[in-house]
Amino acid sequence: MLVPLPPPPPRRGYAGELAPPAALDALSNEGDAVLIDIRTAKEKEGSGIPDLPSGLSSKALEVEYAVTEDRKLRGQLRDPSGIEAQVTALQVRAGGRRMRSSALASGGLGEVPG
Repeated sequence: MLVPLPPPPPRRGYAGELAPPAALDALSNEGDAVLIDIRTAKEKEGSGIPDLPSGLSSKALEVEYAVTEDRKLRGQLRDPSGIEAQVTALQVRAGGRRMRSSALASGGLGEVPG
């Protein structure tokens, strides 16, 4: 007897790398899709920034990846890379909450992960 598999859980967090056309399609057609750019300013200088249509610009969030540049401080931390990732994740979450609040006030987005 075959037992059907349960449906996959709702998507949260990092959904993987997407080609630009696929990302634009998701932003246009999926109510809960959000583009979160965590590249550093230096990385953005080298590769540019997303050029979204004006109707989708509210579905983009820029949060620069937290980096501890002070070598002395980095040397004193047990896991500087882990701390940087956690700080960045908290900033993304806070940004998602701000996006959700403004979207609900304007009747936009639907539900933003957060």
